[in-house]
Amino acid sequence: MVESRKQKLTRSEIKYVAKTVLEALTVLHNGGYVHTDIKPDNVLVDYGQAKREGYTVGAPIWRSPELLLGLPWDTSADIWSFSTMIISLIYGDDWHMFDPSNDGVSFDDDEFEFAILKRHHQFLGPFPITYSEIADRDAIALIIHAMDSIPAEKRKPFHLITEREMTKEDNMFLQRIMKLDPRQRPTAKEISEDPWFSDKLGSGR
Repeated sequence: MVESRKQKLTRSEIKYVAKTVLEALTVLHNGGYVHTDIKPDNVLVDYGQAKREGYTVGAPIWRSPELLLGLPWDTSADIWSFSTMIISLIYGDDWHMFDPSNDGVSFDDDEFEFAILKRHHQFLGPFPITYSEIADRDAIALIIHAMDSIPAEKRKPFHLITEREMTKEDNMFLQRIMKLDPRQRPTAKEISEDPWFSDKLGSGR
């Protein structure tokens, strides 16, 4: 998988990787485990980080919004990380959509994790009102602060990404599975049955 940093994978290869990962996640999740650290470097070779639900682990840029907000989480956190991994594989060059270093915020900055949350809003926001059902007052305050920190002209809605960057099919697939509200994310099993995989396991670039 590390080779993806050196050479961009084809759509067919990305779909093969995605299908393989989803099959493994289905087994883990059915057993009550969460992988907790899905990323290109280790997702196919390292299950040592797998935990029962509830342990906060994994590199910040791959973490789901609920993890960054310190809220309860479950297997749906893996679905978020899986989605971010697919985006990174599509773009290649070790690029990560939610990496705040793209905005000049370094890993050792106290605002690093908050900057990731802001990028969640920038590309996939706004956070749905349903978050009020799962978030406490402090988390809601952080969400509001994150949304207020990104003016409308700085928003980069994911669905408006051009086909020069990503195919329409890939974009729509990611929109279906990458939900800010964890309760709205499909399971690994459901994703593995998505029409996205019926396209001859992905043709083209």
